Amino acid sequence: MVEAQVVCKDVSAGMIASVLSEKFPELNLVVEDRPRHVVFRMTQDQPSKAVLLEVRKHAYAYIRATCWECGGSTESVGSAVCICARGGEPLKPVSVRTRGERGNGRHALFTSRNGLAVVEVSREDNRFVVKLTEHAMQEFALQTPIVLVEEEFNCSPEEFMEKLGVEHDGYKPVVRACIKKSTCMFCSHVHYERVEDDV
Repeated sequence: MVEAQVVCKDVSAGMIASVLSEKFPELNLVVEDRPRHVVFRMTQDQPSKAVLLEVRKHAYAYIRATCWECGGSTESVGSAVCICARGGEPLKPVSVRTRGERGNGRHALFTSRNGLAVVEVSREDNRFVVKLTEHAMQEFALQTPIVLVEEEFNCSPEEFMEKLGVEHDGYKPVVRACIKKSTCMFCSHVHYERVEDDV
């Protein structure tokens, strides 16, 4: 699930929480104190514009989109979510899970101030359902997702890739990676990311 996060620089979580709880008592915020910045999450039905303008009175702040790569497979069923930039370019994750139970769980967190694209694949035996959505950012909130692809196929993944139109060429690597992740037994690793050697 794609979320909107507000990132605040050079300010304490306590101060931001105090300001927002007084100004917006109805908000249900999850505030995280990180090194050098504070992050809090808001759902789409919360007044993100008003919140962000209030925060900007006290600190430099911006909104970013976030989503986890997750999923994997058991014997006959699988599901996966892979993340990329709008257009299909791989992103560098801000966090990769290396501890705890990771089999078919959450593996890497991706964020972007310019929005994200999300590929979701569900599998039952050799039947796949693929959904590709773009999540663009406005200044103050996530826009309504745009569905680019939503198809079911029973052919081989490579045959399906050939059927995707040229308008989706940029997304083919992440779609291929997500299909593979949906067949990866008890997956515990990232399937689509930008690595340091990428230009």
